[in-house]
Amino acid sequence: MIVAVVHQKGGVGKSTTAAALAQAAAYAGRRVLAVDVNPQPTMTMILPPPPAPPRSTIYDVLPQTEKGTAVPITRATVTLPDAVELVTGDRRLQLIRSWPGSARRLKQALSPVAGDYDIIVIDCPPQGGEMQTAGIYAADKIIVPTTAEPAAVAELAPTMNAIRTANPAADVAIVATMVDARATITKIMLARISEAAAGYGAAFLGNVRRAAAVQEAQALRRSLYEYAPHSKPAADYLRILEAITEEKKVG
Repeated sequence: MIVAVVHQKGGVGKSTTAAALAQAAAYAGRRVLAVDVNPQPTMTMILPPPPAPPRSTIYDVLPQTEKGTAVPITRATVTLPDAVELVTGDRRLQLIRSWPGSARRLKQALSPVAGDYDIIVIDCPPQGGEMQTAGIYAADKIIVPTTAEPAAVAELAPTMNAIRTANPAADVAIVATMVDARATITKIMLARISEAAAGYGAAFLGNVRRAAAVQEAQALRRSLYEYAPHSKPAADYLRILEAITEEKKVG
């Protein structure tokens, strides 16, 4: 199963969600590959560091011309201390070339190893572009994290449009992140998120509760499931993982 984590707006917990889902999968004993296709490789920077620098990155895995060659994805894969396997991001993705059909190259790069993992998690960049389209196209399921804020909820419409354009068959679910349910505005916006999900034909998989443990684990570059396995966000991400890995569609 390949899961892309997508939102057009930054600051909604997208990379945090991608990293936490990968860590939840490893914690649950599943073999997981995390793939960072964000030119600002946030997921790479918040996951635990690899024991040694990778020989290659996601940039090297993707052909740079229509008839070009690239390194196998296995050469760019490193195993992290939390048992997550990672293909690291690369700022050179800002310069990556595109051509008709080039968005397929990520799916093609993943194809030889897709059967080796229980789940592959792709962290896509915000604000559209080649790499976001490639991540969406490669995925079986897509998670759209959003904060319970008007600006983030407003960006659900262009996000869903990008998803339906690149991969209309994808199974899509929305998750509310950094939730403090005590605030009145949060309750209002959560109702709007649930309504929006229904309108888009997507599942609403509920909330990830706010807790300092998430930022603390990232600052220390430790797995959330090592640093605070009993925290509320750790429980929430495990629940979301179970929902998206069920055999039935999440929507």
